[in-house]
Parts: sequence; C-alpha cells; structure tokens
Amino acid sequence: MVKTTYESSFHKKVVQNIVFKDFKMRKFKKLIGLAGPNISSYLLFIKKMGIKQAHIYENNNEQIINQVLDFKPIIPTTVIFEDILNAPVKDDTIYDLDFCCSILNAREQIKKFKNNAIITLSIRPFGLKKTINEFCKLISKNKTVINYNTKITNSYKMHLIILSNKKIYECYQYRDSTSMLTIKPQF
Repeated sequence: MVKTTYESSFHKKVVQNIVFKDFKMRKFKKLIGLAGPNISSYLLFIKKMGIKQAHIYENNNEQIINQVLDFKPIIPTTVIFEDILNAPVKDDTIYDLDFCCSILNAREQIKKFKNNAIITLSIRPFGLKKTINEFCKLISKNKTVINYNTKITNSYKMHLIILSNKKIYECYQYRDSTSMLTIKPQF
C-alpha cells in the first residue's frame, strides 16, 4: 500500500528541516530525488531551502498518479518515470532518497549516491543497529565508529557514524507510520 500523504508526519518534517538546513548553507541549487505523494508541498519546502531546480524520479504507477494530480509548478521540475538508479551523479546536486523500504532494497542507490545524499530508510525488519552496520559496509571498507544516542529529542534520536577518514554521517531515527532512519553526510 502506497502512503498517500506525508502532511501529518510531524517527526518527519522536523528531521527534514534539520537535515536540509545544512544543505541550504552549502548553497546547492539542484535536487534529484523522490518526492513522495505530496509533490507540491515537497517542492515548496525545497524551494524554501534554496533549491532552484528539481528532477523527481518515480517508478511506482500509483505514486506518479498521486504526484501528477498534486503537481503545481513551484520551481522548474522534471518528473521522470524511471528508477532513480538511472539518475546522473553530480557534485553540485543534492540527492534526496526517501525510501519506504529497508536497506536491503536500497543498496545500489546508497552505493551510487552516498556523498551528497539524504537517505531515508525503514528500520523494519532489521532494527537500528543492523541497518546502520549494513549502511557502513556499503559506504566504506574502512573502520567505522558508531556513536548511538548522541542527541535525543521528542521527535528523533541522533546517532553518528564516523569513518576512519574523518567523514561523518548523521543518522536521525524517528517514528512515522513505522520506525525510520534518515542518514546524511556532514559537511
């Protein structure tokens, strides 16, 4: 069953605001991503974060119908009915990969877009630690240190992944319709 709205997903919106604020400071202008069912709300949000252009990928028939019915031209946007794995990798672009699936179904996307990507995954069925450990294996062969619960709020718990090359990923665990994890590189 495809989720038909994120409008009431309070904790998700809190995490999105925190995560995108960092990208706003980097002054990215382009976004390639997965918009979900509320494409117009999503485009309005990313416009507020300074994004000037979006390429939205979708390969689910039901979801693209929801997007087309909801679409308003807030910023120049191309909606592409195709797997996001076919998107190009560019250094000046943010990749927003908001999956409804576990890490097992997003491995190739994580490997391809790990440097400038916000990746949201369902923690179910593997749990937090196994999801984070699998993510670490996908992004680096180097030793990693994971610090759990570095920050706890009413909306999320934050965890840190620290690679041996000093690159850091922030992980935001929150509850939507299920337990979710949003991971982004620190800049």
